[in-house]
Amino acid sequence: MGKKIYNNQLRVNRGGNMKSVNLYCFVVSLLTGMALGACSGGGNNVGTSASNPSSTAFPQGLTISSPLDTEEESILIRALTSGTAAATASETIEEEIAAVLEGDSLEDCGFDVQNILETPSDATCYGPTVDYENHPDYNPADPENSPDGELPPGDLGIWRETEDGTEACAAASLNARLNGIQQKTRTALMTFASMICVSNVKGVDLPENSSSDLTDEMNDMSVTNEMGIEFESVTLTHDNSSGKDEYSYNVSFSFTDPDGDSHDAILQMTHRPEADLVTSYTGRFSYAFDTTESTAGNCPSIEMTAAGSVLYDQGDESNKQVQAMDGTFCGFDADAVGSNGLVDPNDSYNATTNPDGWANNFTILIANMDEGGMGNYSMAWQAGYMDDKSRVFNIVLSQNDNSVREATAYFGFGAPVNDDDFDGSIDGFICNWAGPGQNEDFSHTPLDFMQRQTMVDDGAGGPFEPVTSDIAYAPTSDCEYAGGDFEYDLDGDGTIEIDETTDSADGIDNKLADLSELDFTLPTAPANF
Repeated sequence: MGKKIYNNQLRVNRGGNMKSVNLYCFVVSLLTGMALGACSGGGNNVGTSASNPSSTAFPQGLTISSPLDTEEESILIRALTSGTAAATASETIEEEIAAVLEGDSLEDCGFDVQNILETPSDATCYGPTVDYENHPDYNPADPENSPDGELPPGDLGIWRETEDGTEACAAASLNARLNGIQQKTRTALMTFASMICVSNVKGVDLPENSSSDLTDEMNDMSVTNEMGIEFESVTLTHDNSSGKDEYSYNVSFSFTDPDGDSHDAILQMTHRPEADLVTSYTGRFSYAFDTTESTAGNCPSIEMTAAGSVLYDQGDESNKQVQAMDGTFCGFDADAVGSNGLVDPNDSYNATTNPDGWANNFTILIANMDEGGMGNYSMAWQAGYMDDKSRVFNIVLSQNDNSVREATAYFGFGAPVNDDDFDGSIDGFICNWAGPGQNEDFSHTPLDFMQRQTMVDDGAGGPFEPVTSDIAYAPTSDCEYAGGDFEYDLDGDGTIEIDETTDSADGIDNKLADLSELDFTLPTAPANF
């Protein structure tokens, strides 16, 4: 009859409208030309109830991804949409997970474990290295200062309007920064989905107030798919002693990357369905694995533990709350995931008292959204535990009457992620993070500005394109320049060119947005654990 999709249905989201498509009916109609109406009575009503008990054992429809990202759509999605709409990353990942959940052979249960190694990065339009000469904040009395030099990467915010002449820099930046979390959580959810798949293929019943050991079955699956994963322990546990169902997934395994380096990994998930509803649930999951970096950064060695956690609460398909956190901790086998199943931004490195704390690249994403991903997102990250500010994107994603997705992104600096005052908000903008004038105390006092970029996605397969961009400024302490002989690399191409210099008559006025124009409601993290 052809390959099944989870619960005999594929949930495809286009333009914010959720459709349930009976795959069998769809395939038969393609092969025979039969009218879809002939199958109108078949299938289950996804989002209402589930005839298959394993439906509620897994967070169906949950993905963690950038709301502005797209991925190559599958043949199935192209067919369902007549090839007229691009697939968001969330839709592509959701379809991928759904296919594994209803796999009917061990080959169907496989996944790409190498995705877990993906790391965050910066778009080239964001915060490039910028050379300068005759900086106006240069103080001859300060021996640490020099009038000429370079502003280091990552500190300048949105420097160019687009990434490649088309994609809005805010979208490219958000996608690049979240890609690490997106791929790590994708791997974790695919692993948990594979456990359901293997259970179904091997005829292992879903546990009821008990545990199922799936270690041997998962190793058979790994060998079948030549995945190179050695599963050390795989258990799925069910408990309803409290009167509500709770499913616990625990996985430990090792694998080798293409460079020949071995990685030990631990994945855990606690999932709580609401009665027998497929799309109403709460839960959390985490991942931690050994990794090495090319440089130690703020850690004493290149041996580190990459770890993250996700907290989720979906009251229904129109009301989703998510918090995702990810950081790099010092040393192999760092105690990165707490007893509450989450990583902690306050668990920061201290050489004496906390040598396995996080030291590099901590990211926090909080999102409140509806079924189509429309809503408010706050994403903040910090390069090192000693930074006195985080970099923050606040994003509003909506859809107009013509089913066109529109977004407004705000960028600025906020409280450190390991600060008690951190809430994902923007406190202002710093135009001169590391240039002359900052070397004495690095006070980094934000001014009442922010960068703002509005974008649109026409759904034709391209990225979000800019509509308006309030991003320009001079890299000085007051974000402006009255005029003189200050020259710098305006387009971030690595050279100071004559047509990029200012002259004494003109100077530079900043084109940033005023902080008072921030039209954004901070999303709230789930509070279910």
